[in-house]
Amino acid sequence: MQINRIEFDKKRFYEIEGVKYPSSTTILQILQKPALIPWAAKKTAEYIGEHLKDLQDGKVKIESLNISEILYGAKGEAERQKQAAADIGTQVHQAIEGYLRTGRKPYLSGKVETGFLQFLAFWQESGLTVCSPDCEFPVASLRYGYAGTVDCLAMDADFNTVLV
Repeated sequence: MQINRIEFDKKRFYEIEGVKYPSSTTILQILQKPALIPWAAKKTAEYIGEHLKDLQDGKVKIESLNISEILYGAKGEAERQKQAAADIGTQVHQAIEGYLRTGRKPYLSGKVETGFLQFLAFWQESGLTVCSPDCEFPVASLRYGYAGTVDCLAMDADFNTVLV
């Protein structure tokens, strides 16, 4: 069975025999994430607080332009921080994939290194071994109508197959 991954309107689908199935990630993006609302409000308030301190300390003069800039910046702060975290996650994912393919630890720093080391602790504690160096391959459930990508096919100590 041929599975093709396609992107449409910032959503991922997998096409199988002419039928498009949403990815598990696309399905999960539909769900409400109530914890993000207070987080976003907190990041917005923190941004305004930092800039009001600059006004209070006299580093910036109060002008209508400054106020507009602060409010505009505050509006996008949560999204900027969310994207920065996503970028770190992508780098960690790439480092993990490289490690699973080669067995060599990459040179990393900062939050990317921290994320990778957390994975490495999990991996070593789990006792899993990589079954195939081919990371990231598509899987689908025609029965439930969705598809996705497995990051790694592994085996546990009892020789059970584990999808990571």
